[in-house]
Amino acid sequence: MTINVNNYDGSTFITIPDLYLNTLNTSLELPGRGLQGYGTAINQDLLWIMQNFSRSTQPDSAVRGQHWWDTTDGTLKIYDGANWQASGTIFNSGSAPSNPVDGSLWWNTSHTPAQLNISMAGTWQWIGPAGNEYWTSTQNNIPYSNQVYSIGSASQQMAAVHTQDLHVYRNTVVDSHLTVNNSSVFTNSVVLQGNGTVYSSWINNNAVANSKTWSRSVDLNTLNEYITTDTNTNPKNWLQVTRNTDSVVSISLVTNNNNVAVTVDQAGNVALNSGSGGLVFPDGSRQTYATFSRTRAYYTSNVFVVPSNVTRARVRVWGAGAGGGGNNDFGSAGGGGGGGYVEATVILVPGATIPVTVGSPGLGGSNSAVILNDGGSGGSSSFGTYISATGGLGGQGTVGGGTGSGGGGGAGYGSAVWGAGGNGGSGFTIGLSALGGQGGSGAMGGGGGSNGAYAGPGSFPAGGGAGAANDSAGGNGAGGLVVVEY
Repeated sequence: MTINVNNYDGSTFITIPDLYLNTLNTSLELPGRGLQGYGTAINQDLLWIMQNFSRSTQPDSAVRGQHWWDTTDGTLKIYDGANWQASGTIFNSGSAPSNPVDGSLWWNTSHTPAQLNISMAGTWQWIGPAGNEYWTSTQNNIPYSNQVYSIGSASQQMAAVHTQDLHVYRNTVVDSHLTVNNSSVFTNSVVLQGNGTVYSSWINNNAVANSKTWSRSVDLNTLNEYITTDTNTNPKNWLQVTRNTDSVVSISLVTNNNNVAVTVDQAGNVALNSGSGGLVFPDGSRQTYATFSRTRAYYTSNVFVVPSNVTRARVRVWGAGAGGGGNNDFGSAGGGGGGGYVEATVILVPGATIPVTVGSPGLGGSNSAVILNDGGSGGSSSFGTYISATGGLGGQGTVGGGTGSGGGGGAGYGSAVWGAGGNGGSGFTIGLSALGGQGGSGAMGGGGGSNGAYAGPGSFPAGGGAGAANDSAGGNGAGGLVVVEY
């Protein structure tokens, strides 16, 4: 005969013959029916279970879910069917347990209210309650002059809080929190410092101007955290916050042992450090401005001197518009062409001088009785040798009848971003009425002059003037323009 030993889910785990003591399938001794002295095995099994199989080596023939108290490191472990997994221990005491296993919890009853801590890398790290800093039990008293109140060890980077009071009047500790009452007679001060550096300071409950908050650094090689004044000399990054009373003045990213890389102020302005630092672009050039923050427009030819630390700029160039043709006696002249346009982001050398050429507008043709009364072409504009835009061509004038052709528009050169100016319109007649051609529009610029009782001028920048009719002069073109953003 046999008996079955079933799992908790009802399935059969093993079958034990009568008069047989099974010591192979589990860490326990399981007696079969009729075994003499079976009570010894049962009592021994109960003791082993109560002890969680306590010893320095893992239990033999473990089953999934079995517990084992490992006396080597003093931890409780659980068998998952393949491996023994350590489970953290929960401690409830007023002093820190020694040699904790990572993941263990300690409910520290020495604080009011109590604190929950977790073991990480062999040290206890505070978890909560959140939002509170507590004094130790020896500090729940009225502070005296120059008395020191510790709120953490130096390794936690919060060395000490010092209170200084000319008179020990109305200073109290309420619910384990220090309260310094303001008074017009007595001077109270609280200073928060770490490793000799003052991070926050209050006098009569008012924060001292420009007091700093804590600065944390990270070793770029090991990713370990340090304070800025420690002996670690590896390159570090940290955030440094500067305060004025209860407002943040600026936040700075600091690198390589006290080199400020970038600062964001209260208004959101971004400043980069000077010298070799700055924004690094894909072509390897650098610039110390987060955006193009300054603009200069040129209406006449001049020079651009590259400021210090500026290595690139966005430049936009318009060629000038052309003048419309003039008309003598009868007929209609053609309109002037609009100026071309080009733009580019150019790489610059700080201190270099860049010539800036701005094209002059083309003048409208006269109404004199000469054949050469065409409109003048617009001048070209350029930014050094980087980019340029040509002006429009003048409209054709007429003498003693006929119609004149419109001038062609200008173009842009030196960049893939450019636009052609509009062509001027040809003169035409409607019945017995003659009308000059309209001026061409500037590319990305002003419109061309309109025709009518007189020939209209082009609009700035780069618009072409209209052609004339009925014994009048053509319209003038509009001037060119160069805009530099840096």
